[in-house]
Amino acid sequence: MSITNQIHVLIQNYHSNIRMHGSYMLCRAKRTEGISLVNSLAWNMSLKECEELRLKNCSCKAYANLDIRNGGSGCLLWFADLVDLVVLQMGGQDLYIRVAALVLDHVEKNKHFGHKNQVIIIVCSAILLMVMLAAGLICMQDETKKGRKEDMELPIFDLTIISNATDNFASNKKLGEDQTKSKLLDWCMCHNIIGGIVRGLLYLHEDSRLRIIHRDLKVSNILLNNNMNPKISDFGLVIAFGGDQTEANANRIVGTYGYMPPEYAKYGHFLVKTYVFSFGVLVLEIVSRKKNKEFCNFGQCLNLLGYAWRLWIEDRPTELIDEFLILGDSCILFEVLRYIHVGLLCVQQRPEDRPNISSVVLMLSSGNSLPNPGQPGFYTEKAPLAEHYSSRKLEASSTNEITFTLLEAR
Repeated sequence: MSITNQIHVLIQNYHSNIRMHGSYMLCRAKRTEGISLVNSLAWNMSLKECEELRLKNCSCKAYANLDIRNGGSGCLLWFADLVDLVVLQMGGQDLYIRVAALVLDHVEKNKHFGHKNQVIIIVCSAILLMVMLAAGLICMQDETKKGRKEDMELPIFDLTIISNATDNFASNKKLGEDQTKSKLLDWCMCHNIIGGIVRGLLYLHEDSRLRIIHRDLKVSNILLNNNMNPKISDFGLVIAFGGDQTEANANRIVGTYGYMPPEYAKYGHFLVKTYVFSFGVLVLEIVSRKKNKEFCNFGQCLNLLGYAWRLWIEDRPTELIDEFLILGDSCILFEVLRYIHVGLLCVQQRPEDRPNISSVVLMLSSGNSLPNPGQPGFYTEKAPLAEHYSSRKLEASSTNEITFTLLEAR
């Protein structure tokens, strides 16, 4: 429909609206932009004067400026139907059309209500979105708390079930006490585990961008997958050396006793190759299947490191090897003895005497001759307890006596 027909229908609707509702039509105007105008005119009148003239005659249906140059001048009035209007894409001028007050108020109210409804919709949508986000966060927190609660809850077993499963708490059912299970972990598996550990340390100490010092390397921090491949775990205490840094001091001693090198346990001082000491402890523990921290040779009161070193210098290192590890295979025995030799080199008292991790890899993978190991860290030899107590029997002693008097009433 053309703009002329639209305006014509609009004006007819205004008149129809007046007849139907009996409303009084006020002489108000609505501006329509971009219209080409052709009609009777009056020169020498401003737009304001044209509007005043239109207000005096309510039969006037529209008005506009005759000349839009220099702010506009002249007055063009329409008293008949608007049938000669053309909408231009560019240019044109403003046309002021008479609109019924009732209809104009209705249109303005609809605009106001439309804007108000739009604001209400936006506000309601924002509130709904915030409620949904809050509900989602609450659900996530509830799930997290529920998961933590489930993790903290330990399973409860009946005492009868535990007694039946452990053969009435037999000593051979304790974890690590069943010696027959040691046969399952032969030297081939142990060799693979030690090799995986040393390769991991080589990466951390020399191949990574920063030199990573684990500070808590021990058996319980070595995880095995289904193929018995080792993975170093628990990096909560690591420190990183940057650039050419090779040593540092710790403000607080952390780690596990039995695996700490002496210079760190005593003074908090550590080097890049300080934790080669921990690897040496691991090797000796795997070969002997005994823990350094719990081991005690009652004949000489030595820890595992001192006991292994004494056996080595006395040419009895085979006594350190677990009986199920080699089962009489002489070829395996030679390799196990070399691993013991490397382990003793790693746990020497002086840090400068210990090999770095790359040298350890070379020692384990080649057949080159190795230097004799020196005294291990924390090596202390004590007199046997029996001799200690027997020597005290020879010392002079005296006897002290005391008398108690008990009074009783008659």
